[in-house]
Amino acid sequence: YGKDGYGRFIAIPMRRIDGQIVGLQRIYDRTITGPDRRFSAGVAKTGAMHVLGRLDDDASEIQLGEGYSTCASAYEATGQTTVIAFDAGNLQAVAEALRAKYPSARIVLLADNDIRKPGSSTTINTGIEKATNAALAVDGWIAIPELDGAKCDWNDVHAACGLDAVAAGIHQAQPVKRPEPPIQAELSAAEAS
Repeated sequence: YGKDGYGRFIAIPMRRIDGQIVGLQRIYDRTITGPDRRFSAGVAKTGAMHVLGRLDDDASEIQLGEGYSTCASAYEATGQTTVIAFDAGNLQAVAEALRAKYPSARIVLLADNDIRKPGSSTTINTGIEKATNAALAVDGWIAIPELDGAKCDWNDVHAACGLDAVAAGIHQAQPVKRPEPPIQAELSAAEAS
């Protein structure tokens, strides 16, 4: 999917929506500690992306997720063009760039489910929060992976349950809408009665 291997790491080109390369993400193999991800020095990551598949002018659906592995699993499972934002903090900037260039495309945010362990000092689920905010910004959809109440992404679902489970989960994506303000909701309810 456009990655090049150099010994013990892969290099993933980071591009702007116009195709300009702005840097590289290197993912080193760390068998015991997990992968080590590094960006090229001085890279302007905001809005940078990597595309799996093709972004055509008439794109009808675009999937967007945080990391390479979760997006590769989604792409393999669905065959839909999938865009890597590299981290949760970059999802909204990439989603907005995609919406500006592809105004009629259905944009599906592939959330990471960052469930916190009981007793954790925070209840924030960063993956779902950032994906939800990005979906709200572009009138998008969200697909949230679930794996027996554990912290997971779509690559974890792929490893545990297979590509069919990934495809089924993504096809259950839901549109994200802004909640109606309380006053408007009360007026709507009163008008309905």
